[in-house]
Amino acid sequence: MSCFTSVWRALAGPQVTDRKAQPRCAFCSIVAGAEGRLLYSDDRVAAFWDRSPAAAKHILVVSRAHIGSVLDLESSDCDIAAHMLSVGRSLVEHHAPGAEQKHGFHVPPFTSVAHLHLHAFALPFANPWRSLKYADGACWWISGDVLLRRLGPTVTGYGSLAVDAQSRSKT
Repeated sequence: MSCFTSVWRALAGPQVTDRKAQPRCAFCSIVAGAEGRLLYSDDRVAAFWDRSPAAAKHILVVSRAHIGSVLDLESSDCDIAAHMLSVGRSLVEHHAPGAEQKHGFHVPPFTSVAHLHLHAFALPFANPWRSLKYADGACWWISGDVLLRRLGPTVTGYGSLAVDAQSRSKT
């Protein structure tokens, strides 16, 4: 990811590597048992409103597999990252048509939940301080597009996804 990756890994501590649901993970619990709370769900990801929104609309898209963070992604994970970005873009467009969007991931140790999750925003941010937490180029934040470029140069098919009441799957 960057020259800081080894430092971030050391600061973040041990990561879960088996990618199975973790009983103490807040996001694994939401994905496993809160269909009524989900905005979107399929076999790879689930999405829901952030409980403390930083912008006009703030959606979290989480992987169903328990992946600790962006530091645990490898080039073989391009598809899941691209799918998360596609779902995030589509959901923001669905809930805030035409709004300016921002998408990205926090980099450990600057994560609140150790489960891979994309922040998808319809801007503006709630206040200037919130925009700093999600600042492009900061060591604690990586945009979805930058992450995809770093994971692999040939990622395609993450532009848009039809998201409506008909396309949501209930699992």
